[in-house]
Amino acid sequence: CKAETEKGKTQYEVKVALPDRKTLEIDVTPDGKVLKTEEKIAVAKVPAAALSGLFAKYKDAKVEAAERQVLADGSVQFEVRFRAAKAAKEATLDAQGKLLEEE
Repeated sequence: CKAETEKGKTQYEVKVALPDRKTLEIDVTPDGKVLKTEEKIAVAKVPAAALSGLFAKYKDAKVEAAERQVLADGSVQFEVRFRAAKAAKEATLDAQGKLLEEE
């Protein structure tokens, strides 16, 4: 469990080992409310609709890694690491391909 500050608020990241050798990360508030869960997935498991927004902006993007995130309200989004124009980048997209955040 490690403390982090996200958008000015303290939260904790808890890593849980799953039986299938995967790791689930859970972000929780100091009072125990689950904010989101994150699980690494194969790039091939990211729906094409979710990647559509990425490829619309970065036509030469090569996706290298992906996470499936489930927010407290049940909505799903995907965080992808990719290369475009020889630069490493990260983006968060909703299931319909809307670009929510870029790094």
